[in-house]
Amino acid sequence: GVKTCALPIYGKISDIRRRIEEAVARDTDLTASQIHIEVEDGRVNLTGTVAAWRARGTVERIAWATPGVVEVTDHRTIA
Repeated sequence: GVKTCALPIYGKISDIRRRIEEAVARDTDLTASQIHIEVEDGRVNLTGTVAAWRARGTVERIAWATPGVVEVTDHRTIA
């Protein structure tokens, strides 16, 4: 017969958001940034502003490196 295999889920939505927020808070380049993080079904939506182009890329990499994230959409602007 056919067997199914469920992929592991690495945490609840609140866990994913918390992990991203904690990693952002630890990064000294992001202290002046105002970043809003929304998570739904492993999809991360980033909004707000960052101080520099480099910071924008840093936040996106942090989101992608978080277990459970399957998609990242970045709508942030550079202040």
